[in-house]
Amino acid sequence: MKDKDKNCILIVNPRMISSSQTDNFYKYLPLGMLYLASYAQKYDYEVEVLDLSIYKNWVDILRSKASSNKYQIIGISGTTPTHENIKQIASIFKKYNESCTIIAGGPHATFIGQDILSNMDVDIVIKGEGEIAFIKVLDYLIKGQGCLDQISGIVYKLNNNIFDTGKTVVIKNLDSIPFPLWNKVNMNYYTKEFFPIITSRGCPGRCIFCSAGAMSNGQYRRRSNDNIIEEIKCLYQKYKIDSFLFADNTFTVQRENVIKLCKRFRELPFEITWYCESRIDALDDELVQEMIKGGCIGLQIGIESSNQEILDTIKKRIDITNIAIRLKHLFDQGMQSVFCTFVLGLPGETEKTLKETVKLMTDLKHIGVNVYTSLSTPFPGTYLCNHAEELNILIKHKKWSRYFFNEITSFPQNLNEKTLRKYFVKAAQLTT
Repeated sequence: MKDKDKNCILIVNPRMISSSQTDNFYKYLPLGMLYLASYAQKYDYEVEVLDLSIYKNWVDILRSKASSNKYQIIGISGTTPTHENIKQIASIFKKYNESCTIIAGGPHATFIGQDILSNMDVDIVIKGEGEIAFIKVLDYLIKGQGCLDQISGIVYKLNNNIFDTGKTVVIKNLDSIPFPLWNKVNMNYYTKEFFPIITSRGCPGRCIFCSAGAMSNGQYRRRSNDNIIEEIKCLYQKYKIDSFLFADNTFTVQRENVIKLCKRFRELPFEITWYCESRIDALDDELVQEMIKGGCIGLQIGIESSNQEILDTIKKRIDITNIAIRLKHLFDQGMQSVFCTFVLGLPGETEKTLKETVKLMTDLKHIGVNVYTSLSTPFPGTYLCNHAEELNILIKHKKWSRYFFNEITSFPQNLNEKTLRKYFVKAAQLTT
């Protein structure tokens, strides 16, 4: 491929399922893809972005793109429930242009790269945080520079053999990544309320049902406050956005930096409001007060279970003692909204613990906490998936496209599926 063919790169975000039930799910723009596009532009590659999640007629749109034969390199970034659609997207592009190169990435492909290469029309899988590997793959495909076996963090096919080059190299200085290229998508399709911003990567937590730590090789990094403030100013100037969701795994990891950032928010020439995810053990009175003064109106906090043994087993590392009192104290300090998540069907779950968790959810709802529940799901890359047998967890199937949080894909061997479903329905009724 010649340098003049730079505009033949397309990154595709699959739609989860063709169902009206998910039409309202996709309100947030695909940040990961827009970061990838901005990083590619930094290295003089122009990338187009196609977000199929916002279209009901996504197959027609995809075929139109593929039949143009314009694109020689197609990147597909997907999650576990989009597995079959990743496969379909790759197949459609190969149908119209057999010589094109299909690259898959994202949290799903990262952990089952060999399976994807064996069963899909995919040529290369990029694992984990993909910016560095993506540029090196483009250098190889477009400029003929380097070799695939020298690019860390990829899995690729060659002569019907599959090769894995090991761990991904992560970017340590997040300020070196340009802001997402918002103009690569039609911003009118996405919510302007609680507009997503990512201020860090990685997670110091080790919860066994989450793959966030593995995606970043266990390395937590945070952007500078100057960089975060600049992005907020940029979004306000370009799109008049003043309501944000800090979409970090845990926004309050670096307490002192967060306090300094909140003081900076108060110095902005315009007011902002925002929401973030935190942990009950990562909040104290001073921090919460500074957050509220800086515009924070809501917190999402993962509680997961009312049973301390289960919390210890899943490595949540929180103390459930007096949890309702501690959460109510957030309201007493002036927090407008508190949203707590729970997971049913975790290792060690029994009918007794299910009943206790539903009771806790009910009690929290009575004091004004919004509650949400999901079913324990052994996603690829999680400790839960990789050690199901030792955790006495029965995995029903690995039909990845059915791995939704409201579907029973696994359950403890000492708990029957019917009982789990009964309590999940009861818990789900509390979310309305």
